[in-house]
Amino acid sequence: MKTGTPEQIRLFHRRRLMANVGMAGIFLLSFLLSLISLRHSLALSAGAIILIWPGVTAWKSACIRCPICGQPISRRGGGPGREPTFGTVCEKCHVDFAG
Repeated sequence: MKTGTPEQIRLFHRRRLMANVGMAGIFLLSFLLSLISLRHSLALSAGAIILIWPGVTAWKSACIRCPICGQPISRRGGGPGREPTFGTVCEKCHVDFAG
């Protein structure tokens, strides 16, 4: 398995940071929407909370991509005993961006 160049690794880490910041923003926005809509209806509040999952999934698939081929990087590689959050290996190029 090859490792990415320093610039590719830097780009991958920047995209992963952007994904983390974006997901935190989605959580915060959803929480604020649920608090605002709680004054009007409990169903609206629950709807705002339910929209977290598709928002986070779409954001992760848009941000966590291979800098070489553009394929989404899967969630494999969390290590022994840990749940994986972001993968670091492109399955198409077989390049490791763990750096």
